[in-house]
Amino acid sequence: MDSYSVAPALPAGLSLDPTTGIISGTPTALSATATFTITATNAAGSTTADVSIAVTAVAPTGLMYSVNPALFIRGVAITALTPTSSGGPVVSYSVAPALPAGLVLDTGTGVITGTPTLAVAAASHTVTATNTGGNAIVALSIAVIRQCGTGTEQCVFVSSTTSNGDLGGLAGADATCAAAATSSGLAGTFKAWLSTTATSAGSRMTNVALPYVRLDETVVATSWTGLTSGGLTAPINLTERGGPAAASVWTNTEVDGGSLAADCTLWSDGTSGGTGVQGTTSSIMSTWTSDGAATCNLLKALQCVEQ
Repeated sequence: MDSYSVAPALPAGLSLDPTTGIISGTPTALSATATFTITATNAAGSTTADVSIAVTAVAPTGLMYSVNPALFIRGVAITALTPTSSGGPVVSYSVAPALPAGLVLDTGTGVITGTPTLAVAAASHTVTATNTGGNAIVALSIAVIRQCGTGTEQCVFVSSTTSNGDLGGLAGADATCAAAATSSGLAGTFKAWLSTTATSAGSRMTNVALPYVRLDETVVATSWTGLTSGGLTAPINLTERGGPAAASVWTNTEVDGGSLAADCTLWSDGTSGGTGVQGTTSSIMSTWTSDGAATCNLLKALQCVEQ
């Protein structure tokens, strides 16, 4: 062939070598799929061939958010969550399932803002960043918890940290609950639902006629009497961060708040030689607080109760 030509013109940045017919270059602008007719010519005549070309963006990769998992307090405006990604520029963002009530995803920038209006347990929301080349996704965990210290309800949660039976005594266990509450921005004073053989949880707690509620605002007992009457209306199974709790907790506490007989030597023994009474976080029966004894070397959480 003596020469090559193309019609219409190739996408910006691409060129056809009129001698060899080779198409080369670096496309500089996106373009939808289109058909280009290449004509090869010599002294005897010409022939044509159609070439389909599309110029798409490099797909985004490595999508992530500035905070993940994210924890928010109902009624408090959040610090904006901002995404970053590699690869090509993102054209649009979407999320499924919908964000908690009061939060909004900017579909152009991917930034999440707003003031959450309902408390919800931690849940995963899939954010997708898309351009013409493809998409990238990230699973963003968001929990919205209620504020405590309001004087209208008593918050309860399970510590997200676990420990063997050496809790540092009752004071150490209370300090664990206080630190957990502080880490989540919770107001109020918290103590561990925990007894020694000499000192009961019931005698250490403020007994009030207010509802006891999880941080997702689910009522677990309508009052102190309800809390200590044998069963709960819902399990105490969420942590201070609104996530799922460990399966069991140290208690040595009877359902009425009284002491039982196994306390890992006043909660100072973390060896397999001692035992402590445990509770089960999935239970609403009396086993929520008294579900047999476990060896003190095992790792368990604490139930924390607002005072």
